[in-house]
Amino acid sequence: MAGLGIVWLVHAETGSFGMAGLVTGAFAAAETVVGPQAARLMDRFGQPRVLVPLLCAHAGAIVTLVALALTGAPVVPLMAAGLAAGATVPQFDALSVARWSALLHGRAELAPAFALETISNDVAFLLGPALAVLTATQLHPAAGTVLAGALVVGAGLAFATLRRTAPAPTAVPALDRADARGPGTLRTRSFATLLAVGLALGVFFGSKQVSVSAFADAHHGSGRRSGRARAGFAVPLLALAATAVLTWSSRLTLTTATTASRRLLAEADSAGAAL
Repeated sequence: MAGLGIVWLVHAETGSFGMAGLVTGAFAAAETVVGPQAARLMDRFGQPRVLVPLLCAHAGAIVTLVALALTGAPVVPLMAAGLAAGATVPQFDALSVARWSALLHGRAELAPAFALETISNDVAFLLGPALAVLTATQLHPAAGTVLAGALVVGAGLAFATLRRTAPAPTAVPALDRADARGPGTLRTRSFATLLAVGLALGVFFGSKQVSVSAFADAHHGSGRRSGRARAGFAVPLLALAATAVLTWSSRLTLTTATTASRRLLAEADSAGAAL
């Protein structure tokens, strides 16, 4: 969602999809490289302790990116702001999976919970791009980027208040010297294959953000067709996701659902009392 919002923001202010692709690429590259390192810090110091400053930095980066784009800044400052914005995006899917693992460790409901988590993430990834394009083309070029940033910061702060469900911090073990000198997992053929496939998928989805938007703009003179096209892509996949939800949700027991709901409500009450 943020990537497409940036595409339409930069293109609207510069008239160049090439520059928009550079800024979006910087955003995605920073998220890919820095995201796992931020997750390691959360494992070591706890999610709430790292999330809040990370979200504050992300809000500042988004505001800076929007301000630079609206004032006609050149590509280098825009890419720098894109790097900062991407580097400060929390990996919510991994954080949520860690919480499910802590809550349902060793229980049969853990696998269905992971399935529901994956499906909910996929639904968000389907709806987010369409929403970003529609807001950017219907309201204001910066609306998609601002909305994406607001959702990340708002949801992240709410997520950080749920301290009871957060996993306890764990010490990061030091690497064994013998393992560090050996070839390691990163040099195995299996990892290289997974890396190649992942890179290919990343190139496809990353280039699709710019190419579909550029095609819609070139042939129809408006990004509205791009938003409609993405909404059309989402419809059959959302139907498939709904079927999967109904299938997997039947495997979660009523007791588990009730316990989880009570725990989340207790967290919400505690957060409200603190405010």
